[in-house]
Amino acid sequence: MPVLTSQARKTPAAAARKKKPARSPRRSVRTRALPGWAVPVLAVCGVVTAVSGIGVFAWSSGWISEQTARIEDGFAGMAATSGLVVKSVMVDGRQQTSDTALTRALGVRPDMPIFAVDLPTAQARVAALPWVKDVVIERRLPDTLYVHITERAPMAVWQQDGRLVVVDSTGAELTPDYQQFTSLPLIVGQDAPQTAGALLPLLDAVPQIRQRLYAAIRVGGRRWDLRLDNGVDIRLPEEGVAMALKQAANLDQVDKLFDRDIVAIDLRLPDRLVIQTSETAAKTMKEPAPRPAGI
Repeated sequence: MPVLTSQARKTPAAAARKKKPARSPRRSVRTRALPGWAVPVLAVCGVVTAVSGIGVFAWSSGWISEQTARIEDGFAGMAATSGLVVKSVMVDGRQQTSDTALTRALGVRPDMPIFAVDLPTAQARVAALPWVKDVVIERRLPDTLYVHITERAPMAVWQQDGRLVVVDSTGAELTPDYQQFTSLPLIVGQDAPQTAGALLPLLDAVPQIRQRLYAAIRVGGRRWDLRLDNGVDIRLPEEGVAMALKQAANLDQVDKLFDRDIVAIDLRLPDRLVIQTSETAAKTMKEPAPRPAGI
């Protein structure tokens, strides 16, 4: 017959005593195996920490540099045997930079130990490519290099000494292959790439002129002449360029000035507008009108 147990009757004194909290059962500690590539990482961290405690004297003598180089070589070999080799290169932000130029600049070969890649040197070489404005290169273990590129924005096609090259707003030369950038404005003059960045936004504000612009010509390193698609020149002043452009656009809107038989519109004088006519137009204005027959 089963033994029946009854709960002991509590006395007031026993009830007044505070119950002790029940002890929680001890949790078992589970161990998790480290991935194979983590072993050499932890090993080199321990070695480097130990070496760093040797002191300033050892560093000044060059001993630490020599030992660090040996550690890095050994670590690269350990990493390779653990599968830490370059299997892929992930590139972000690239549009104009060619695969060939980027691969050559990185200097990375397949199955190269990933810790043998000299990131500062590779980053400097990629940053020297014409289209690259900024670059960041990272290791993404176990087998990937990540390359983020910020490219320069083409601003204009620069003509100088019979040579054509695409440039950005800083004047950096990007590529001589200008055929795919024919929609960009043509700028002419020695310092045109460094100064066109201030002119072109002003032209965008007057599309009536910007749409007919053939070339912006830098004159004497001081001012600009605008050559329109019909050969008419708009001679801009050194100062007050925005006001002069609006004046020219208003004259064309009212009088169709750009389509007349003229050579140039001179806006360099603040208090007057000078229009240079063609030789044919000037000769016509000088000759008297033919007399009607019979008079």
